[in-house]
Formats: sequence, C-alpha cells, structure tokens
Amino acid sequence: MAVEPAPPVVIERYAPPPGVVYVEPTYAMPAPGYAWRYHPRYGWGWYHPRYGWHRGWN
Repeated sequence: MAVEPAPPVVIERYAPPPGVVYVEPTYAMPAPGYAWRYHPRYGWGWYHPRYGWHRGWN
C-alpha cells in the first residue's frame, strides 16, 4: 500500500489596507488554518480560507 505525501501548506501573504494599524490577537487561534486578518467592518479577527470568519462575521 502506497502512502501519498501530504499536500503542501499554503501560507497566504496578507497586508492590511493602507492606514490600518496592526493589532495583535486578543484571544487564541480557534483552530488550525486560521489567520489573523483585518475585516473592514469589525476590525481584526480570525479568518479561515475555507470556513470564513470566526464568530460568523460576514
């Protein structure tokens, strides 16, 4: 039985919009795969490329 190698981990480069000040996370990452990003309406929060924003932001 052959074992296939795991798919590569893709790290997306992200920069907040001009004029936005970086704020460090205020709580732990909710699960693997989330990244700390800026949301235009709510500010900084955890975002997952497949599941979207943590806490249901849209």
